[in-house]
Amino acid sequence: MLGVFVLLCPPPAAAQFADEGESTRPPATLSSPDQPPTMTMPEPMPPVPAFEAMTPFTSDGQTTMSFALDPASLLTGERHAQVTIAARSATGVLNVAYYGFDCERLTYRMLAYQGSDGQWQASKGAIRWRDVRDGETRNRQFREVYGAVCVLGGKAVADVPTMLERLKDPRRSYYVTY
Repeated sequence: MLGVFVLLCPPPAAAQFADEGESTRPPATLSSPDQPPTMTMPEPMPPVPAFEAMTPFTSDGQTTMSFALDPASLLTGERHAQVTIAARSATGVLNVAYYGFDCERLTYRMLAYQGSDGQWQASKGAIRWRDVRDGETRNRQFREVYGAVCVLGGKAVADVPTMLERLKDPRRSYYVTY
């Protein structure tokens, strides 16, 4: 007997990036207070930095990965932040991506990644907002960065020195409010 299964999937999310030729927009706008921000890419995008030029940070838990972020790429709004994060494996494989953080909702989303040509490629389609608390067992680096770029009350940090100070603070995980 041959069975047929039908999987119903919602249509892919619309790309949340400004079309080429549109005027420069702020790094994020709020669609409504009850929805996550609609992030738009800064124009121009920050340069893709070398891993060695970025600020390293640790991620608690068991991992062989090395992590770093680019302080020069930090953009903040009232309740959101955007920053470049890199992860390098023990074998030297490097992934660099530009992320958005919704400080009020404790979520993050990949906005762009470094393509094989070394340039930024926009993340389109079904890249969804993820809860930073999902990092209890995996991807804890996003929880660490959230603790550095977001402050109590669901607001973003005011400046790069504050972010770097929080990133070095071993208590930064306590900044994540539940």
